[in-house]
Amino acid sequence: MKHLLSVADLGADGIDELLRLTDSFVEVSERTIPKVPALRGKTVVSLFFEDSTRTRISFETAAKRLSADTMNFS
Repeated sequence: MKHLLSVADLGADGIDELLRLTDSFVEVSERTIPKVPALRGKTVVSLFFEDSTRTRISFETAAKRLSADTMNFS
């Protein structure tokens, strides 16, 4: 598993790869139903100690676009 703590950790090749990946999600977001089956059958659970509505909704939206079920705890 790889953790991204800073954009400096990516290097030029990593940044190029990330930009190619984001291009593919532009196509997904333009679909009538903007979903991909990457997390189908999985549940994503979010636990926020300091709840931020914007952050919570962003995480939940991302999980749902990847076809995951979601649960949130505050």
